[in-house]
Amino acid sequence: MTLPLLAELTALVGGTVLTMAGAPEGPATTETLTATVATVLIQDGLILEIGPDLELPPGTNEIDMTGRFVMPGLIDGFVQFDGDHDVLYTAAGITTVRDMGGDRGRLLLQRSNRDRVPGPKLLTAGTVIGGTPAVSPEAATFGTGLDAERYLPILFAEQVDFLSLYSNLGAEPWTRTIELAHENGLEVWGPVGSALPFPDAVAAGQDGFLYMDSLLPIFESEGEDGAVYTEQVGWEIVQVPAFKKHIKALAESGAAFTPMLRATAQRTDPILEPEATVERYLRFLAAHYAGWWMGERDMRLRIAANNEGFLATGERVVKKQLGVLKKLDEAGVPLVPGSGSPHPWLMPGVGLVEELELWQTAGLSPECV
Repeated sequence: MTLPLLAELTALVGGTVLTMAGAPEGPATTETLTATVATVLIQDGLILEIGPDLELPPGTNEIDMTGRFVMPGLIDGFVQFDGDHDVLYTAAGITTVRDMGGDRGRLLLQRSNRDRVPGPKLLTAGTVIGGTPAVSPEAATFGTGLDAERYLPILFAEQVDFLSLYSNLGAEPWTRTIELAHENGLEVWGPVGSALPFPDAVAAGQDGFLYMDSLLPIFESEGEDGAVYTEQVGWEIVQVPAFKKHIKALAESGAAFTPMLRATAQRTDPILEPEATVERYLRFLAAHYAGWWMGERDMRLRIAANNEGFLATGERVVKKQLGVLKKLDEAGVPLVPGSGSPHPWLMPGVGLVEELELWQTAGLSPECV
């Protein structure tokens, strides 16, 4: 439920309030999660008090929530934000999104206007930081650590919320970016890099990792030129126990992880006819996404037609990734759910719900998911 513009004092009365408040000594667990009928008193958009028998000040605007649930808003930890999709996020109960970088000027402007529009709070990296070739026209391109020293003060001055790295960034600017970010109190997130494999990125102090592919075991091979190259084992042959070393390193580092399971699982979905694609997805999205999504649909049709085992392979990979996620949870790795929307078939809003459903399928408890 998205609330209208509220009076200075507003009370949500009679709803079943769900909180994530755990025991005073520790985090929330299945046993400590609370659910009770109570009143939530809001002042100037902030929760002032919660209780079953609150005495409301005169003039409080009361909203009857009888028969409904009141719960904390969801956080989507990985989006490519577009303000046209605000209603899709709020309709799914998402009140905060983390954007991994794009058009910096537009994103920073939208962030500053969040209090004026009925949409989720926006946290953004502003721009993606990568190497050559440039990830996009808006991306920052660092060739050396000196490039990081020259450009990052601009992002720091603009008070971006964190930094986002792309996989083609070189090892030197990657590590230098992390050093400078930490000196300025910012976290650094990204996948593993082609020049900085997982163990090195962990050692460099990267704060958060994206995609299950980042955890794939690695091996060294010698090329025809005599150089030694680091490669990852493919999902088709890797087994869950092979991830033990990387999971242990991630847990010991304290770095967080956004698995993006739905990004893999969507390949096993039925391929809809164009009319059904419009009805289920595209009519809700900004118009310029139609070409991208329909192009992706056509590509999936070609791949499936030329690969008899396409769906079966996808199902096996999803099963393995579910097993890895369970191991991450058991190891105590901080997990941050993200949808990846609006990448094709990852819908703003509902994409995060589908991601969390996969977490539950993996064996994570519904309460802690």
